[in-house]
Amino acid sequence: MTHIGPAKGKTAPLQLSTDGPSRFLVGLSWAPKDGRKRKKIEVPHLKDENGNYDNLYFLKLPVYIGQVLVQGIVGLLPQKAAAPKSENAANPSDGHDLDLYCYIFDRNMQLYQVIGPKVGVLIDPSQKIYHSGENQQGKQGNDAEQIFVETRGLPPDYHNFIFVVKSANSNAMSDIPEGIIRLADSASNTNALENHIAEKAQPPANSFGYVFCCVTREGDQWAFRNIDSFTGRTVDWSLMLPAIEWTKSAG
Repeated sequence: MTHIGPAKGKTAPLQLSTDGPSRFLVGLSWAPKDGRKRKKIEVPHLKDENGNYDNLYFLKLPVYIGQVLVQGIVGLLPQKAAAPKSENAANPSDGHDLDLYCYIFDRNMQLYQVIGPKVGVLIDPSQKIYHSGENQQGKQGNDAEQIFVETRGLPPDYHNFIFVVKSANSNAMSDIPEGIIRLADSASNTNALENHIAEKAQPPANSFGYVFCCVTREGDQWAFRNIDSFTGRTVDWSLMLPAIEWTKSAG
């Protein structure tokens, strides 16, 4: 897929529809992981590759039939409910699960609010910024999680909006296929920026977070910076994100 938008570290205007709430969105998707893997059952052959009959064929056949029946019954059983998510989970075989966040800062990069998939932070007090809700499965090619920002009626101190992706378990960013994040005008669904999280180069093995972009307003004008940077697992986001943005701005 072709990259859309400015290169890493570059800034561009954010063109938004003037109809309605003049809203933009950030959407995150990734490929689901099938947690139920079945063992391949080898079918016994009556003859070998030389055409010789297998004298034990009729002894092997009931075992094969029994394996098929057991696998069929297991396939009909409901899957075990997923355990509660933890950022400190230790099982790398867990299904792929990414979470989308928005960190809201004032002009001086003082943190005001965090919007994310957890209950209690799905929407900001102004009700102009809101999360679509938790998704633990992923959707390949379609947004699994979204955050919407209505640009009209925002509190005057909301100035910088930094969008972050976090791994919700022990899977590093390099373990999660088809991770795609985009910034788009909500009315037209036109992408202003689209990054493929693990496509251009393999992320470092210890990357459990990803900083997508910073959207900034100046009066009625909006712009965005493509940050495109990975982070480790243990991060003080309230300190690291202002440092990243000030560094990019200085550059």
